[in-house]
Amino acid sequence: MKIAFTSCMNFKPGPDGYQHVWDRIAQEQPDYLFLLGDQIYMDYFPRLGEPSKWDAAKFADVMQGKYEAQWNVANFKALRDALRQKQDNGGGVYGTWDDHDFAWNNAHGSDVSAAVKQQTRRLFTQYMQIG
Repeated sequence: MKIAFTSCMNFKPGPDGYQHVWDRIAQEQPDYLFLLGDQIYMDYFPRLGEPSKWDAAKFADVMQGKYEAQWNVANFKALRDALRQKQDNGGGVYGTWDDHDFAWNNAHGSDVSAAVKQQTRRLFTQYMQIG
């Protein structure tokens, strides 16, 4: 059994429009891929904390766009699709809901409004294909 772990994903492809790391992971033919948080970044320097000022609708719109950008990277999608086929037979893709997955850098659950958490949980479960 092979397990690949990742975290801190940059939703922006490299200068060539590609994220080469997914090819390197696919070459190892893992059975599982664990996304250990920060699947997208809602903020980063120099705009740390800026999303904390947004209402739930704007937060959800921006987050949706970032998920779409990351989840549509072709080689990441191919790796996820291949591992999802193993889901019922000992394999798959799993993820952790970390600060950037539900809010902004170093946020704690008590820092985030219930309305924002509801939207971010909906998006996380949608993109991680939970439930």
